[in-house]
Amino acid sequence: NVSKGKSDPKGADKEAEVLKLRRGGLTFDMIAERVGYANASGAYKAWKNGMKRVVHDDVETIRKT
Repeated sequence: NVSKGKSDPKGADKEAEVLKLRRGGLTFDMIAERVGYANASGAYKAWKNGMKRVVHDDVETIRKT
């Protein structure tokens, strides 16, 4: 689990992989098995957190311009 305000590079890498696989059409069950989560729920949570991170990063980039 990633605490708010703290960076977890390993977790971010897994989240990025989940986002990529989901865009590729894999189910959360398939993603969980491939990435190493215990079940689809873990993969879904990583996807959800990854989506928040992407939006946050995009907002930060826009603010800097």
